[in-house]
Amino acid sequence: MQSDVVTGMELVAENAVESFRGLLGPTNSQEAKQMYPNTLRAHFGTDNMRNSIHASASSADYQRECSMFFSGNFNPTAAFNNCTCAIIKPHIVQDGLAGQVIDMIL
Repeated sequence: MQSDVVTGMELVAENAVESFRGLLGPTNSQEAKQMYPNTLRAHFGTDNMRNSIHASASSADYQRECSMFFSGNFNPTAAFNNCTCAIIKPHIVQDGLAGQVIDMIL
């Protein structure tokens, strides 16, 4: 089974964001394959939307992008203690493997 993981990380180093974004390559995976073949997007991306990985360009961009998914307008009814948030990609669901992913999380 292919492992699909969505996660976040903190980069701590001199020019860490710029260095990491250089490792990613251009957002356009086709451009990455042609001009930067050793980048992550060249290896794993397929197009502009499925470009394998995203990294915010700055702290301000990170705040803006996170607010799109985790806005303050969300009033949950559940208590979020010891929780895992997972996004299961559509192809995993289509292949009938979502249960295996959930089992791995559990």
